[in-house]
Amino acid sequence: MNAPPSKEMKLEISLSDSRAIEIVENIPADKRDEVIEKYIILGEMVSSHASITTRKEAVADFFEPLNMDMQKLLTNQHAELNTGMRELLTNQYTELTNQRTELSTIREQLQRIIPTVTTSVKKGEITVDAIFQSLQERFLDDSFEDVSATAKYSDILATTSTKTPVLIEIKDYKNKVPSDEIDKFWRDLERRGARYGIFVSMHSGITKCSGSINIKTEMNRTAVFVVNCELNWVGHIFAFQMIKKLSEIESVKKKELKGQELGNVITKINSKCKQLQKDVEILNEITQIADRLKTSNTNKLDELIDLANKHKRSLNEQIEEILDEIKNVEL
Repeated sequence: MNAPPSKEMKLEISLSDSRAIEIVENIPADKRDEVIEKYIILGEMVSSHASITTRKEAVADFFEPLNMDMQKLLTNQHAELNTGMRELLTNQYTELTNQRTELSTIREQLQRIIPTVTTSVKKGEITVDAIFQSLQERFLDDSFEDVSATAKYSDILATTSTKTPVLIEIKDYKNKVPSDEIDKFWRDLERRGARYGIFVSMHSGITKCSGSINIKTEMNRTAVFVVNCELNWVGHIFAFQMIKKLSEIESVKKKELKGQELGNVITKINSKCKQLQKDVEILNEITQIADRLKTSNTNKLDELIDLANKHKRSLNEQIEEILDEIKNVEL
């Protein structure tokens, strides 16, 4: 089918406006008809729009469809935003709840790494009575007597199930415990005929003792020195467990360890205790990080859990090695 012929119109005009003349002169001659034709169409469109009334009601009616579309769009976006935020907040709440549960699990696991005091006691409230009570609750087969009121004695006299006396001295200094107190402790052991002792410093280091736990021998006697605040306030529990193992060996084999052999054992145990101390420090740091993660920066939780589990296993192995070293002594 042939298209209908285009309608054409020839027009001759005279221009008197200088601006109009200038516009036409600037149009290339070969495109003048085409450009002027477009200008006429454009002018008609502008003239038609200019004829719209500017009354408030008319303008509102003119933009009403646009307003409706915009309102619908904003409503949909608001609903989508609410749904997205609700899902995001729900997911974050669930994640934080899971993290809180995991942090509680970590704390429980850290507390089981070394023997814990059955009755929890806050820092600054650890006293002779609290330590006395914790030992009684932990070691049911052994007996404990408060001898702190007796002159030239220690604070607690423990008697193991094998009838071995153990003197326990407790000090609470702001600065390092002086050497005079250490010397007096050795003399008390000798005076009371006790072969084993435990020296507990509550809040400060001990002169001539590096780190938080040390085992020493003097005058054919053995003592464990601990800084309780650096061992989660249960250093006395771990120390008494070590002393019990040594005394049980003596009771079972019915003879004393020779000085040189005992020295070798003590040296090995001291070496392992130093490594144990490092692990305890790392675990204390992990515990502090875990507490801070309650309120901020939860992105590293998985890494923290892995690190805690790793050092938990390492610390358990260290403790087992120490106890095995004591059990496997050749007499």
